[in-house]
Amino acid sequence: MTSRATPLRAGVYGRESKDKTKSVDDQLAAGLAAVSAEGWQLASSYDDGSSASRFATKARKDWRQLLADIQAGQLDVVVLWESSRGSREPVDWFRWLGECRTAGVLIHVISHDRTYDVRRSRDWKLLAEDGVDAAYETERSSERVRRGVAAAAVNGTPHGAVPYGYLRRYDPATKVFAEQVPNPETAPVVREVFARVARNDPIARIVEDLNRRQVPSPAGRLWGRQGIRALIRNAAYNGQRVHNGTTYTACWKPLVDARTFTAANAVLDTPGRAKTKPGKRRWLLTYLATSPCGAPLHGQPERTGRKAMYACLGDGCVGIGQAELDEYVTRVVVERLSRPDARDMFVADDDQVAAAKDEIALLERQLDEARDSYGGPDGISAASLAAIERKLVPMIEAANTKVIASTVPTALVDLVTTDHVRQVWDGLPLAGRRTVIETLCTSISIGKPNPDYPIHRWSDDDDRLLAASKRVDIKWN
Repeated sequence: MTSRATPLRAGVYGRESKDKTKSVDDQLAAGLAAVSAEGWQLASSYDDGSSASRFATKARKDWRQLLADIQAGQLDVVVLWESSRGSREPVDWFRWLGECRTAGVLIHVISHDRTYDVRRSRDWKLLAEDGVDAAYETERSSERVRRGVAAAAVNGTPHGAVPYGYLRRYDPATKVFAEQVPNPETAPVVREVFARVARNDPIARIVEDLNRRQVPSPAGRLWGRQGIRALIRNAAYNGQRVHNGTTYTACWKPLVDARTFTAANAVLDTPGRAKTKPGKRRWLLTYLATSPCGAPLHGQPERTGRKAMYACLGDGCVGIGQAELDEYVTRVVVERLSRPDARDMFVADDDQVAAAKDEIALLERQLDEARDSYGGPDGISAASLAAIERKLVPMIEAANTKVIASTVPTALVDLVTTDHVRQVWDGLPLAGRRTVIETLCTSISIGKPNPDYPIHRWSDDDDRLLAASKRVDIKWN
């Protein structure tokens, strides 16, 4: 180096690397030693703990500060442990070399034991080649990671954070993934949430209940509506692994059965689904029952001298007591669902069920054979297995839907598979009961009062129920 009266002002830059071959503290210590050995004056040190590659997600604040100090003329030389600690992104690296050349700032690379002046074409070329090589290694590493993730997806093995409700175990010696199993503490919470959403429990009520019981959420904080929706949308709970839009069969067991998973997601997908807080909707038949003029009925709360009632939302042509209309429709629905043939209306016949199960067994056997082949020394490629998965997995799902009609709400299936229909009905949330009525009934029409069955203020519940029955016309699906 040419001597000068004033020592060069040096900036020492350190950045943590993924391979951890040299810690940031070690880099800075080596940089300070180089500054002392060269007789330079330490102007500043810069410490970044994030990656320099284009795949990095964290901003490197000190790298930006280093660039700003170069542009401000505050440095004469920059000290790096190795050139790749500057940047593995070519655009960023070449821009930085250009700023150093414009400002006349030297670059000292400790691992090279050399100081470069990028105003000299030879020095610029050497550092430019270093930048290209560093970027090339980053791209190769990224490709290996992507291939590994894709292969893991084809095999159905997990990637990323452990889903709430599961535990992930690794081989203690090799640290290789071993299995993903239900977490005995949180798996019941997942099953409860799916079951409640599937039967149309309001999400706000589920959130309120979980927080009241101090059940920890996946984030360790209070539950929220978005957290419930994210849980329901997670295909991992259905034993599926999703990668780049393609679904694969996972290597872990599902926490919820396919019917409950499908039903819960169908609830979230319901067009025009109410998102009001619990308590806002208190009426079983609002907008489900209609008046003679064709307008829907809406609820009118109880007030002094008058019970709660339904009234025509159009011209007000009819009104009927809320309690007796709800009870009459409930009794009719419960009676229909209590008949021996009720289940047969919604569940496929035995021949269809048997054929669907045989089809599922055959397809799953073909899928297992393909996976076994992929794992063998002369087996099929990952791309071939992915193509087989894309073909067979949807076919397996379609066969599963043949066992029980996928359009039937969970609440309705629960009603037709019990001997205590009224008890189950009374335990359903209001939204679940409305869904059952919508599924069963094409229309519920309310006629004018029948003069043979008059109602007075002193009429008892039985008289009111009888009068209501003479005005209601239910048409079934």
